[in-house]
Amino acid sequence: MTTTATSPRDGRVLLKTALVVAGIGAVICLAAFVVVGPPAGWSAAIALALVVAFFGTGAVILQVVARVVPAMALLVALMTFTLQVVLIGLAFMALRRSGMLDGGTLDPKWLAGTMLALTAVWLVGHVRAATTARIPVYDLAQRPAEAGSRMGDEGR
Repeated sequence: MTTTATSPRDGRVLLKTALVVAGIGAVICLAAFVVVGPPAGWSAAIALALVVAFFGTGAVILQVVARVVPAMALLVALMTFTLQVVLIGLAFMALRRSGMLDGGTLDPKWLAGTMLALTAVWLVGHVRAATTARIPVYDLAQRPAEAGSRMGDEGR
């Protein structure tokens, strides 16, 4: 039987991942501002905001669904990821149509590169945090040693 109790560590996986992405994203933003200039820095900052917003929201939605209806978790994960890809594409399209990418306000190479780098960091960080978190999968009603001694007593 799967566990019904919520673990206080569930949110820690998302928090650890978001903090790692935010830290690396801040370093990239600072490097972009210093090395290339404000358009690259703002592009990296927008990419950081997009990654944290879209992937963070998707992870929260998936956590809620996994707690409420565990059997739907995989379907919701696939649909959420598809929706994230579509929304990120729409965000890029909106930036392109606004003229910010063409007019020199933002640097498209830094936006795309930072987006790809932070997405990879998010995925690796989330998998790492989820696999190393000690979140119980099963409820153990009693310890195995107690179960054995009780079964032995009933047989006498």
